[in-house]
Amino acid sequence: MLHELPFEQYGQAAPLFAPMDNHLALRSLLEGKTRARLFVDDPARPRLALAWLHNQRFFLLGEPGAGQADVLRTFFYETVLPWGRAEGKELALIYYAPAAWEPLLAAALAEQHPLPEARQYYRFDLAETGGLPEWQDLPPGFTLRPVDATLLADPGLSGLDLLREEMCSERESVEDFLRWSFGLALFHGSNLAGWCLSEYNADARCEIGIATLPPHQRRGLATLMTRRLLEMARERGMRSVGWDCLTRNLPSAATALKAGFRKIEDYSVLLVWYALAEAIAVQGSICLRRGKYDQALDWFERAFAVQDEAPRKPAWAYWLAGCAAARLGKSAAALAYLEQAARAGALDANDLATCEHLASLRGLAEFQELLGRAEK
Repeated sequence: MLHELPFEQYGQAAPLFAPMDNHLALRSLLEGKTRARLFVDDPARPRLALAWLHNQRFFLLGEPGAGQADVLRTFFYETVLPWGRAEGKELALIYYAPAAWEPLLAAALAEQHPLPEARQYYRFDLAETGGLPEWQDLPPGFTLRPVDATLLADPGLSGLDLLREEMCSERESVEDFLRWSFGLALFHGSNLAGWCLSEYNADARCEIGIATLPPHQRRGLATLMTRRLLEMARERGMRSVGWDCLTRNLPSAATALKAGFRKIEDYSVLLVWYALAEAIAVQGSICLRRGKYDQALDWFERAFAVQDEAPRKPAWAYWLAGCAAARLGKSAAALAYLEQAARAGALDANDLATCEHLASLRGLAEFQELLGRAEK
């Protein structure tokens, strides 16, 4: 079984964190800057450590061994998953090192159908570079403002609620962000257009959280924000800045490289859905994307048959089930699923009118009636 450590004993597990030194969430946890719960197999001599962060990230470290899959299974199925379902949480990300943890986790969580996801980590070493990338002016109409209490209290700006939400993605509260982090908000006129924020500031290092909102993307604004944040990090005595992104997020990786970051590592995490129905439905969405329509529909029907969970079935699954059924020529079933998607608020008129999966339905009166209601 796993035992929870009080904060004053976190240092006993610190040596296990070394293989994931790039991930500042763990360093921030040790410094008391990130809310988390830390579990170990043996409080006196930990060989396994599992950190549970408030944003549903888990970090598993130590040496995989016999029996640990059962320990992890018990912990997740008796503690983590019931809590997540009761709280209406959607998804957990499990980071792990070494890679040998992956088959043990896959075995422990097999019923939840965990999915591996490839990620990359980049770093800009402020202490090793002679100069920062050249700063350029913003396009006309754009301004960059530091994220502080004055900005958040400005009644003339729109989009601040979205900014506050992002500030709390890696911090427990706006107050915690203002205490431990720093960043920039990009505005087009008075409207929020993006942000570049520091995350998990610890050990004279930080990481970047960045976004450019539509319709301002593909204009180099993310690179400009990043370069300015690097200046702010150096001014605050930071020695390096990290950048973590999905491997398939090619624009993010390109921005990091353009801003002068270098890739440090490729690694994987596991995605685990709290609700079993959603975990099963995700398998259906994967099959649909791969053109395996019969398998997709089977997964969706299995998801809808789950009876022992409080959370409702994922509304998006009804839409995708309708797409799979239409591909298979099952018009009545497709229309029934699309009707359920409409009732759940997961039906978009434009998608109905243009989705190639639904081509076989467009000549049917029932489909046109459904489309008419969606357009209204």
